[in-house]
Formats: sequence, structure tokens, C-alpha cells
Amino acid sequence: MDKLHKKDNSSEASSTGFNFGQLKFIFLLLLFIISLLFFFKKNFDRFELVTLDWRFRLRAEQVGDPRLVFIDIKEDSLKSLGRWPFDRKYHAFLIEALTEAQASAIVFDILFSEESPSDMELIVATKKAGSVFYPVAFKLPKGRRSNEFDAPLIKELREVCAGYGHINIIPDIDGKMRRVPLFIRYNDEYVPHLSLSVALRELDIPLKEVRKEKHSIKLGEKINIPVDEQRFCLINYLAPWGRAFKHYSYSDVVRSYYQRKKEQPPLLDLSLFKDKICFIGLTATGTHDLRSTPLEKNYAMVGIHANLVNSFLQNKFLRCLGKWSNSLLGILLILAVLYIVNLKKYPIVVNFCLYIGLVLIWIIFVALAFVFFGIWIKLVFPLALSLFLYLGITGYKFIIEEKEKRWIRKAFSHYVSGEIMEEILKDPAKLRLGGERRIITVLFSDIRGFTTYSEKRKPEETVNILNEYLDAMTKVIFKNKGTLDKYVGDEIMALFGAPAHESPEICAQRALRTACEMMDVLKQLQEKWVNEGKAPLDIGIGVNTGEMVVGNMGSTLVMDYTVIGDAVNLGARVEALTRQFNNHIIITEFTYAYVKDIIEAKPLESIKVKGKDIPVMIYEVIGLKPENSE
Repeated sequence: MDKLHKKDNSSEASSTGFNFGQLKFIFLLLLFIISLLFFFKKNFDRFELVTLDWRFRLRAEQVGDPRLVFIDIKEDSLKSLGRWPFDRKYHAFLIEALTEAQASAIVFDILFSEESPSDMELIVATKKAGSVFYPVAFKLPKGRRSNEFDAPLIKELREVCAGYGHINIIPDIDGKMRRVPLFIRYNDEYVPHLSLSVALRELDIPLKEVRKEKHSIKLGEKINIPVDEQRFCLINYLAPWGRAFKHYSYSDVVRSYYQRKKEQPPLLDLSLFKDKICFIGLTATGTHDLRSTPLEKNYAMVGIHANLVNSFLQNKFLRCLGKWSNSLLGILLILAVLYIVNLKKYPIVVNFCLYIGLVLIWIIFVALAFVFFGIWIKLVFPLALSLFLYLGITGYKFIIEEKEKRWIRKAFSHYVSGEIMEEILKDPAKLRLGGERRIITVLFSDIRGFTTYSEKRKPEETVNILNEYLDAMTKVIFKNKGTLDKYVGDEIMALFGAPAHESPEICAQRALRTACEMMDVLKQLQEKWVNEGKAPLDIGIGVNTGEMVVGNMGSTLVMDYTVIGDAVNLGARVEALTRQFNNHIIITEFTYAYVKDIIEAKPLESIKVKGKDIPVMIYEVIGLKPENSE
């Protein structure tokens, strides 16, 4: 349309988005919050691990590969075979039993770093089996490099075993076991984890075909093991101890083999172990090989190897989302928070509920990603960032909005009714700054002969009676949800339809009710003034409905909320015609079109408006129809 209309569009954009000052505040707030959160990063990392454990427990228990079984050295074995460590002849005997049963692999989670009198029996059994794996342990001052064994494997066993691997595991900051380094560099050699060494043999993949990439380790062409920045692999714990795999007693297996050799009925059918990968480890309660994991406080560490081998054989891994992917999701969460806090049409309580809903959606999203896809998405840091951002912006907006409301209350408290004031304060966007074209009804009221009236009386008497009149008329305007535009001496100018938006029909009808009530109130005042011995006042009222430009207008120093346009001038002119026609209320045809059903009126004549070729019909208002009068 015109410049005023274009200016209003820019005002509209600022009312529905963040202005430069708000964006600057948000940017600085984000920098402060991120710096603060990184300062307490260890605390948030600890909370993140707690949520990871919660996701483990949320996931349904899973059953491992049936080829994987445990041979537990638990309380009954200690009772039957004596104190730990056992004589190594028992281990040799166990290897013979499992070899005869055609086990696919025999994996010891027992360190053999020092020589013993029974080593020869163990060495012979190991060599004969050709499928036995042993562990080693390194001293790791930091990272994944070492130049010193903590517990080496005796040379003779290392030379005859099917393979060996390290069993080093570095606990997280809360002491729980969640990740393992798949390789440790020992001098110039890369030593695989014991579980990886077993899996490579089962998958028939040579160690030289293992490829280390940036975020993964590839076994051949099909298996891609995700690793984090430190090249650690997350352990995919399937279930609490004893529920994911079959378990057998060490002493029961040894006794069964002995019984079979003596041609006695065996306690166990050793054919159960055919083609099985057998894990042997210490699992008795109170022993040193029980540690805390996401699923339980005391978990036998031999279980780590089985869970890892299960992942390698089934190609099912947990993946920790990378920094950039986590950052991108965090940015999306922040944008969603910014969108919520910028929804001005809702009160703060509703916005808070929307934020809580967003948080719940985020928690459900990261939980489902882990439960169904094994993806670990960071939860705590993004939520903490979003919470502090939400609180910071909401607090800032609350302060700014309260300041804005105080300004609005101060600027409009004398011009609109309390009801309209509350409506504006609930949605300040209704108060458009600048110019806006809108169909509004304007009412002009003027005291007839007031100049002559005031010249014949003392100033104090004139002011008192004028104030009494203006006070009574203003109350009528406010009662009908009108806006007092201004007093010009004894003239009153009122608006209907601004700043609160209403349909043209409702605005026009409110204006006419106001005009009729003003005349009723004036009659009461006239009677009062006559009784007090004062000369009564008389007024004329003009009403017009049309398109006007409404908004704050003036200079940078002084502004006034008002309306301008031809329709305003026409309203003032028809008020002046009340003297000519010697009546009290005149309206234009434009207003009459909206109010003809509620008033009794008679046409007067068509008048020519300055600058317009088409004459305008005007009507004298007799009063409200009986069914529409209060």
C-alpha cells in the first residue's frame, strides 16, 4: 500500500521474531552457558554415564549366541578342588575334556604369568588341543601404548596356544566397565583384545586383514566395529550375569571327564560342548575378578569377553554418536527451544509445558535410538544446555515484557478501559507500533456553545463542570470498550476497534451504544446541574466507520496513539452538522450499514466530502431499538 503499511510489516516481523538486541543476548548467553558447562564437564560426563546405564536397563534382556558358553570357577569348584589358584593339572584336565568333546575354542580368563610345577601338563594339553586362548595384561600409564607387561604369558604356553590377547580394561570415571581398547601397542606390536583374537580365528580372518580406520575397525569386508576417539569399543552387555549365556560348573566338567575315563555315568554329557566357544574364568562371590557394569554391581569380568565375541560374531555393536552428529542434534534442540520461547501468543506456563514436552520427546528419542538401534546419543549436556538457555531467555523476556507492560500501562491507562488494558497486556502484539490500515469506528463529541459558556463564568466553575462532564463521558466510553483518543478542549475523540482488534460490525455497534448512553448520562447531569443552579451543557455526537491509519505517531520525542485519514475527518464533520440539523447524534451511511438493525434512525441528506466526488448519506439517530437497549 503506502509507506506506513510497509513500516507495519517490518514491525510485524519484529513482533514474531528476535530483534538484534535479543539475538545478541542469546549469543552471549549461549557462550556463557557452554563455557560454564564445559567447566563442569566431568560432572556432566558422570551424569551421562548414569543415563547410559538407564538405557541399558531399559532395553529388554537379550540372549547371546548359543555357541558361547561359560565354565565358571565358582564356590562349588573351590570347595571341591581346593583353594585358588588351582593346580594347573586341573586346567590341563579341563582342556583334555573339552578337546575330546570337540569344543571350537577354549578361552581362559586366567593369567599364567609365572611358572609352576604342573606347567608341562598344561603345555602338552594346550598344544594337543590347538584351540586354547590365553590372556596377557599390560601396564598402561596412559592411552593404549605400553612397553611393559603387567602379567605376561609364560613363553612355553605362548608358543603352543592358538592365540593370546590382552584383557586390559580402563574403567570410566565412575569406576564401571563399559569400554575396552581393541588393540594395545606393545613396542612395535599391536596386541588385540583376547575377545578379538578369539573372534578372528572363528571368523577365519587373519590379523593382517584387520584395518584401522578413523571411527571403526574393519574385520574383513563385512564386519565394521565402531570405536570412539580413543579407539575404544563399547561393550554390548546383553543381560545381567547368568542370563545371556549357558553356564556350567568347572568342577562338574572335570568330574564328568574323570567319570567318563573311569567308565562311570558322567554328571554332564560332554557332547554339550561340541563346536562351543568355552570361556573359563573365576566367578565366585567375593573374588577379585568381579567388577561394576551398567547392568549390575558385581559382574564377572570373564563375561566381557563373551559379550564382545558375541558382538563380533553377530555383527551387533553399540555406536557412540560422533561429536559433530551430537552437536548437530544439540543445535536442533536449541532451535526448538528458541522457537518455543518465542511463541508470544502463549503464557509462560504454557511455554514451560511445551518445553517439558520437548524434553520428554528428546529423552524418548535418545532412549529409542539406543534400545532399537544401539546408538548412544548424548543426553545430559544438550538437556542442560537447553534448560539453562530456556531459563535465561525466559527470564530475560520476562524482564523485558514487564518493562514493556509498564510502558503500555503508563501510556494507555488513561485512554482505554481496564478490560482492554488487560487484553493488550496479554498480547502486546495487538498494539502495533507505527502505522496500520484498519477499519475503525471513530466518535466525536463536542459541547455546544462552550466558548460563550466559559466566558460568562469563573474559570474554576468552568473547569469543575467540564471535568465532571468529561469524567462521566469517559466512563461510558470505557464501559463499551472504547479507546479515548484525546480531549481537545471540550471535544472528545474516541476509537472503537483499536488497539484491540474487533470486527467492523462490533466496533460500530459499540460506538452507537456509547453515543446513546452518553446522551442518557448527559440528561442525568443536566437535571443535576439545574437542581444545583448551574446552566446545563448540551452536546453533539458524530460517528463514522471506515479505513483509517492507526498507530503511534509524532516525533522521536513525543508520540501519540491516534488515527488519521479521510474517514476521521468525515467523523469530525458530521459531528459539526449536529448544530446545523439541531439534533444530537449523526452517523454516516458507512456506520449505518453496520448498526441499522439495532437503532432507530432517519435519513437526513447526502453531503459532499472535501476531495470526494461521491456524496455521503447521513442519518440522525433517534435511539436504540427497545430490544437492544439495556
